[in-house]
Amino acid sequence: MSDMARQLISEKYPNILFICYMTYHLNLITANIIKLDFAKNIFKKYQVIIFFFKTLHYVSATLEENLIKSLTEENNLKYVVKTQPKIFHNASTIKNYSHPSLQRTSI
Repeated sequence: MSDMARQLISEKYPNILFICYMTYHLNLITANIIKLDFAKNIFKKYQVIIFFFKTLHYVSATLEENLIKSLTEENNLKYVVKTQPKIFHNASTIKNYSHPSLQRTSI
């Protein structure tokens, strides 16, 4: 962009900051920093941390998905804990079940 065009734009729009060359120089500086050994080590450690958390998220999501699959089968609950096997037969009975202590009493 010519100096005249930049001047006209800056007069008409004073809030606009011309950053074309600024971003180019920032890119050059960043490229030079990344070439340094200490920066390479920092980025390698950063990548290990990011990989760890991405893997952790994937494992957590897979575990949650498998847990939901193991608890439900065609909208019926499987009996994971066999302490009271006859109380809940499927999800609809759990929804409709209410313990007597939870009943509202009229005053």
